[in-house]
Amino acid sequence: MADYLKKVIYLSYLEQGNKVRSAGFIKVEISGDKWAFHMHVSGMTELPEKKYDIYVANIKGKEYGIGNIFLHKGSGEWKESGAGAIPGAEGLAVREVGGFRIKISATEMIEGKFQAFPAAEEKREIYAAEKKGRPERNESRLLGKGGSFSKNGNGHKEEKVIKEERQIEPKKKTNREVLDGNREKEVKIEEIILNDKWEQLCGMYPVVHPYEDEREYISIQPKDFVIMTGDYQHLANNSFLLHGFYNYRHIVLGREPVEETGAEKTQNDRKMERGNSTENKGAYGDFFLGVPGVYYEREKMVALMFGFEAFECCGGKAEPGKFGYYLRRVRI
Repeated sequence: MADYLKKVIYLSYLEQGNKVRSAGFIKVEISGDKWAFHMHVSGMTELPEKKYDIYVANIKGKEYGIGNIFLHKGSGEWKESGAGAIPGAEGLAVREVGGFRIKISATEMIEGKFQAFPAAEEKREIYAAEKKGRPERNESRLLGKGGSFSKNGNGHKEEKVIKEERQIEPKKKTNREVLDGNREKEVKIEEIILNDKWEQLCGMYPVVHPYEDEREYISIQPKDFVIMTGDYQHLANNSFLLHGFYNYRHIVLGREPVEETGAEKTQNDRKMERGNSTENKGAYGDFFLGVPGVYYEREKMVALMFGFEAFECCGGKAEPGKFGYYLRRVRI
């Protein structure tokens, strides 16, 4: 089977080699010797409107010019695809790429680090580590429903103890305990269904990390809003959402714990939580739809008018001119 990879690389704006802020992303798709790059730069409003050279670097840091990108009002797009070596990179294969760079000046650049596949030595190390951590079939014996292991050959004795314990008559539960138990089962079933649906969506759409941390979102478009419940599909026609989508060509959807958004709950939010307290809350957190944009007080007021209650960005601190996402709760 040919090597396949679909990945989003996040770009950072650097000054004197130090990261200042996020600057967009690159979508990379590789299938065998075929490859495709889609770069999107955003939030660079202080840069002059002109073309900037794009470089690809090998894993040793050597750079090759492979194109250019025009920035208009701090944003720009660049796409390239092909098969085999990257044009203009002196035979450099995609699997040998170490990163992408946009040269702004002698002290400024936009960079995204990347390595398509681990080297052969790394693969051997990974395989050896996995093999070392895997128990031998003859050394262990799985006992009982609990999944405990025994290496002492006392399996039959332990099974006998388990059977004797199961023969003890269970304590009768009160009606209240039975009712509470049934409710807990219903909640767990709904959480399992919701979790399975989210995992399926993560397999269907590109998974991204918009805040460059462990939080996972998926990148979608208005035409994909059928994945949400019927009372949220109308957001595909939301003017604020469409404005953000046409500027940045993507929208994000993901789980966001309520305490991390800093969003104030409105009366509608509380109604939604009372009516659907088990659908998207608890350990998994709320589902949020995120529209890309730059934070300004005036923009925030417009977002609130269209139902977007919070703003989240890398580092969590919203400052004027900082790129991030305007959020609102939804259900899937």
